[in-house]
Amino acid sequence: MRARRNRLRSPPLRLLIPALLLASACSRQVGWFRADKQPSQEELYEERFEAIAMAPEGPCDPVRARLGEAPAPIIVLVPGVGGDGDEMRESVPALMKAKPASMFMFRYDPFWQIGELSDLLASGLNRLAECVPEGAGRLIVLSHSGGGLISSFAVSKVTPPKDVEGNWLTLLTVASPLAGTGRIPVIRPVEKQRLMRVLGMNNDEPFPEPAKGVKVVHLRSSAQSDGYMRPAGEHLPNDPKVGSPGAPQYDLPVELDHGQALVYVAKKVGDGSYTEWLK
Repeated sequence: MRARRNRLRSPPLRLLIPALLLASACSRQVGWFRADKQPSQEELYEERFEAIAMAPEGPCDPVRARLGEAPAPIIVLVPGVGGDGDEMRESVPALMKAKPASMFMFRYDPFWQIGELSDLLASGLNRLAECVPEGAGRLIVLSHSGGGLISSFAVSKVTPPKDVEGNWLTLLTVASPLAGTGRIPVIRPVEKQRLMRVLGMNNDEPFPEPAKGVKVVHLRSSAQSDGYMRPAGEHLPNDPKVGSPGAPQYDLPVELDHGQALVYVAKKVGDGSYTEWLK
């Protein structure tokens, strides 16, 4: 009971900016990583990762599928602004139960401009589609918290693979405060602003139209258990009016806090039941 009360007191993101500024002084890995290596021990999380080049003209060998068979999903993870927290350490093993053909992670600096971050993410997704053409239709991008904001911009910039019909990429945003956590209107254009700044403001406009063949689903956590979704006056960080045009929106179980929302969805992807959100 005590643990739940602590979660309910989670402060809005706008109040955490000073702490995150201090944390940013520490070095952090950024870029693209393989996330499907088998660790020597289950608890050795960092052994699952290997930095790779995902440049437009880079080699394809590091990008090619390594695990599973042809129908298996290709998963891309985009964490929240704090990087890989406990929720990601629990989610990665759960996702591996899907026996993905391959799994990747895009790590980033939340103090970069949204346009820069979404360009890098979109470029990497395009490279994946080029290097793994047989993967069309099974590319899943799972984005948590602030990562959902970057991804919602990035999927408007991706290029559909040639000769592919139907959906080739599915984006699931989880516990993402797409409308921002504050009451002050965001400065526009949004893509010229730093991610952390936008997350602490009021973003009341829909995101750009996703590219052809991209399916977006927004999975909303509740202010009842997720402190980052607490209203700022009349402003709602999880306002269902703010999202990708045409994207269905689903409410996750109200008892899930910010991190456990990601774990819940990761387990759904791991056992295949996430497809109920795609119908």
